This record gives sequence, structure tokens and C-alpha cells, in this order.
Amino acid sequence: MLDEEGRSYIDRVRASTDRIMGLVNELLEVSQMGVGKGILKLELVNVKDLISTIINGSKPETDAKQLKTILNFSEIDDKDNFLNLDKEKIAEAFTNLVSNATKYNKTGGEIKVTGKVMTNDKSQKLYQVSVEDQGIGIKPEDLPKLFSHVFERSEEAKKLYATGKGIGLAVVKSVVEAHGGTVRAESEGEGKGSRLIIELPME
Repeated sequence: MLDEEGRSYIDRVRASTDRIMGLVNELLEVSQMGVGKGILKLELVNVKDLISTIINGSKPETDAKQLKTILNFSEIDDKDNFLNLDKEKIAEAFTNLVSNATKYNKTGGEIKVTGKVMTNDKSQKLYQVSVEDQGIGIKPEDLPKLFSHVFERSEEAKKLYATGKGIGLAVVKSVVEAHGGTVRAESEGEGKGSRLIIELPME
């Protein structure tokens, strides 16, 4: 019969094992996404509803930090919210963005999720989703390597979230690019928040 100290030790080992397995699975995800569209299970997905569901699921975390979440998809016609996507994988990408905006936001801050339809310089119609926070921001020199699986999180990020693995955005990039889309980050610097933008082709 285990005493309290023994149970505590086993719980810590289990938590550590879970984190390692999570890391392995995410690295596999990055590797598999390099194959491209061949591994996607495409179906019509209402992106607005999917993101709304993700936001609602994050309420325990956002409430704990007293964050205000603002969703604005008013510029998009209802019919344009439906895209051919791998629902499970694209949900993982958006969940990562919302999770980062929550973890690295300031207490009492805002998360703004905005959707719109735009056309690029090749006359391609794109569905754009941006996730903006008021948190720790990103150094200019870190922006180019932010989506690499070898990205080293800043010391400030480690203080806020010690167990993060730093490859969540690499997974986002792989998922989005497998769908033929792009992802980028914008920030005015440390302490000035960040804005992550996903653009997916609509055709």
C-alpha cells in the first residue's frame, strides 16, 4: 500500500511521462505534415463555428487569467465560412494559437480573434484568421524562427509557462502548409503583444 509520498512520486512520474509522450506525438505530427495533402481527411468545415467551439473550451484558462475574448467574423458571409479541411488537424492548429494567446497574455488582457476574406496578389481568394493578444510579445530577431521545431522559447515565456516545449507553432505551420495555406507572426516587440495570422485558400 502506497503512502501519500509514494503516490505523489508516481503522479509526478506519470505527468512527466505524459509530457514526453506529448512531445513525441507533436514531433511525429510535424514530420507527417511534411508529406502534404496526402494525409489529410478533407471535409466541409465551418471555420467560424470551429473556432468558437475552441474558444468556449478554453474558458477555464481564460477565466483564470481574467481574459476577455473577442470574436469578430462579421465581415464574412455565412457561406464563406465553409472550407474543405481536415477538421481534426486544423482544430489542433487553431487550438495551439488560442492556447498561446492565453498562456502568454497579461492578466486581465484581451484575445481578439478576427476572420475575414481577402484576395492576394495572385487573385487567390483567402480565408484569414488572426489571433491577437496583449501579452509578452516577440523579439524582432525571434520572428523568423518562431515556427521552427528547434525554436527556443524566451526566458519570459519559460517563466510564465515552464513546461512548454516550444514546438506548438511548428505543428501549426505544418498543418496550415499541408492545406496550402500560410502562417505568420507580427509583434512590435517584447511586452507589446503579438498577432498570429493564418491564411487558407478558399478554392
